[in-house]
Parts: sequence; C-alpha cells; structure tokens
Amino acid sequence: MEIERITPPSLAAFRRDYQEPRRPVILTGLMDDWPARSWTMDSLRSRYGDRDVTAVRTSGGKVEANARSGIPYEPINFGEYLDMLEAPSMPARYMVFPVSDVLPELMRDFVLPAYCRDAPWFRARFWLSAANTSSPLHRDPPDNLFAQIFGRKRFVLFDPADSSNLYPHPFFSGLPDFSRVDVDRPDHASFPRFARARPITCEVGEGEVLYLPRYWWHQVTSLSRSASVNLWWAEGARAALALAGQAFVKLRKLSL
Repeated sequence: MEIERITPPSLAAFRRDYQEPRRPVILTGLMDDWPARSWTMDSLRSRYGDRDVTAVRTSGGKVEANARSGIPYEPINFGEYLDMLEAPSMPARYMVFPVSDVLPELMRDFVLPAYCRDAPWFRARFWLSAANTSSPLHRDPPDNLFAQIFGRKRFVLFDPADSSNLYPHPFFSGLPDFSRVDVDRPDHASFPRFARARPITCEVGEGEVLYLPRYWWHQVTSLSRSASVNLWWAEGARAALALAGQAFVKLRKLSL
C-alpha cells in the first residue's frame, strides 16, 4: 500500500474516503494559511525563549520508554533547548508538550481544519527535535492530523489489523499503546510474529499533513531538524472514550 498525496478534499469526501474506512493520506496545501509556516529558530526564540516547557529523554536519538513508568516529561527552558539544537552534539532530549496546558499562545498560529474544528474532544501537541530523533512504535486512540511545520519526518506505519504481530505492552503497563518491537532493529527471536507484519513507509515534508486514523501504528523519525504539531480529535462515543482514556492516563501518571 502506498500513502496517497492529495489536495485537501471536502469534509464530506474526507469522511467518506478516509476517516470512515480508516485510510491514511497525506494532505498538501492544508496548512498554507497557517501563521506557523513562518516559524524559524530565531522567531521561536524571540517569542518563547524565556518560557518553560517540557521534553522527554532520548538515548542514541531514541525516546526512552519504560514499561513501568511510561515516558515521563521533564521541564526544560525553550531557549536552552534551542541552544542544544544548534550545538554540534545531539541533544539527549526531544521537546514535546501539550499545547493548551503548556504554551496555549501557539494555538493562534494554527488554523484548525474543518475535519476536526467542531469535534467535542480535541488536543494539540507540539514536537521539536534534532535530526535522527525517533519515537517508539505506538498507536493513538483518537484520529490524528500530523502537521509538519518545518523539516522532514519518516513514518513507518502498520494497519491496526497487524496489532497481534506488533506485541503491544499490556494494557495496565506504563505503555499500553506502545509496541515492544524496535522497528529499526527487530528482535525476531523474541518477537517472531513481527516478520508477518506489513510496514508502510512514507515521508512527510514541510507544509504537509499526514492523516493518521485512530489506532494506526506508527514509528516516527526526524530526518532533519523538525518542528511539528499533531491535532488529535474524537467524535461521538469515541470522544467519551478519549475522555476516559485521558482520566486513566492522569490517574496512572503516564504520558500520552
């Protein structure tokens, strides 16, 4: 399967052709009118350099995840993190934070698409990283529009039908929606069914938006210095489930 690259369809066509059949697609031109498209390292520093945000730890470019404790967030100063990105050595951090909780002013730089604008449950998350930084293979219960502000990212995707081949962590672990398999270096002796899984690889460039349907697995790697925002949303019964899941995460003190 190859991920289509299309101009944004109407709301009705998006729901019929992509959201309802849970079919990923890359949308070009959807964020052409976003003020965020003018972001640079300098503009981010001038606007937010003195603000405290959050980041997660990385080792060898990979986000550190623990089956018991999940992926803990740590405070970091925005300007200091920008200094790390511009230093010769790779930072051992990946800036990640929920926009509305940490830096709500950022929402002024996004123009919410019609696909998620009126959803009863909505969350935005900001991502900033050095090249060769990657997240573990995981899935998101809500629908997701992943907007690439600058830089490029590679996605390795798996259909939800492959879930049993991806060895998810137990539901009551610290990583209930994460796989135990490292896609880049799979241990086939420990996870033999992974050989049956069918990966789909795509790249998302500046100004492009990847629609990730709910529960699609993805491992994401920054191919260059990268700033992104993902827009999660849920409707109907899924909105209630998303709220319940959010309460579970807070209760267990896990990261989304």
